[in-house]
Amino acid sequence: MRNKSLPCIDSGVVLFFSNTYCCGNRKLINRHLLRLGFGTAWWFLCIKLFDFIQDSFGICVSDYDLDHNQCAISGNRWIPFDVSGHAFLLVHCLLIISEEVKCINGWERIDEIIRKESTNPISRFSEEKLAQLKTLYDENTPRIRCLIVVLTLLSLLWEVMLLSTIVYFHNLAQKLVGACFAALGWFISYRFWYKWQSWTPGLAGQGGDLKYLKEN
Repeated sequence: MRNKSLPCIDSGVVLFFSNTYCCGNRKLINRHLLRLGFGTAWWFLCIKLFDFIQDSFGICVSDYDLDHNQCAISGNRWIPFDVSGHAFLLVHCLLIISEEVKCINGWERIDEIIRKESTNPISRFSEEKLAQLKTLYDENTPRIRCLIVVLTLLSLLWEVMLLSTIVYFHNLAQKLVGACFAALGWFISYRFWYKWQSWTPGLAGQGGDLKYLKEN
């Protein structure tokens, strides 16, 4: 199962968010975009693994114990353990979206920070950088809001698709394995690896020149 809309929309959200709180720093922006690179790489590796599992694990409808190739040669039917790619991809996408859109929390604080810093005689930003931040915030905020609406609608659609997958496709074990691989990729990246900011892409909303997110 493939969805070509997610990389485009999600990369747009990451790009516009990071472009603002990184104050246009291309090096930091590219670093944040690496999160989507890891998400794509995890999807690719898991799909290849699922293909291997499908070819290696299953039951041949035969009186003899045959592997996949022998079953095909003998003309018998091979019933594979078909890990649910639908369950994997839908859960994978929903988890990534839920992490990336956290940047919207407290987004209006950036406008407050700009106004306070512009009247502060000992501002931590130069006049040029503050003007750039204001321009980026004004330009990117409408784009971000539109993309958030689109991602919200897509998330609702994918939740309906996930429910349909649960009800109509694959057996319970196949769906659980697919969902577990999606959760594993999310846990490794967003709950473990990305928190080590010194050598990782970092979490969404962090690692930029502007600190606006409220501490939980």
